[in-house]
Amino acid sequence: MALCARENSIEGMVLIHPGFWGSTVVGLESTDDKLRNLMKSFWSLVCPDSKGVDDPFLNPVGDGAPSLSGLACKRVLVCVAEMDFLKERGRIYYEKLRENIDWNGEVELCETQGEEHVFHLLKPNCENAFTLMNRLVSFFNVHLN
Repeated sequence: MALCARENSIEGMVLIHPGFWGSTVVGLESTDDKLRNLMKSFWSLVCPDSKGVDDPFLNPVGDGAPSLSGLACKRVLVCVAEMDFLKERGRIYYEKLRENIDWNGEVELCETQGEEHVFHLLKPNCENAFTLMNRLVSFFNVHLN
């Protein structure tokens, strides 16, 4: 996640392949028990003090999560990859922000076709990585002129 601050207010936030998760399968998310248990174990290692995979930190649109209407930025760009097993929750986060009439911001979704989770780190010189970088630069440069 990256933030762009201006005059003590947050102009924008970018979520690049967010690692949101939860105990209930959503959308086209994998139903594979082995993967789901691996994610559960991973998150308990990364966030040992959390309430598990349904903690609002990991599942910001799940039951008990705070309202997104209090999001302190004006613009959000959510980036997902077509073949990312975590993309469903990134899309849901985007949809929830887009539908939230109490949040007065703008939200955009950027989905890279034919790529997997964090492809831009694994293949930084591929065409899609350059395209993603240009999209990020464009997002951050909106208010610089």
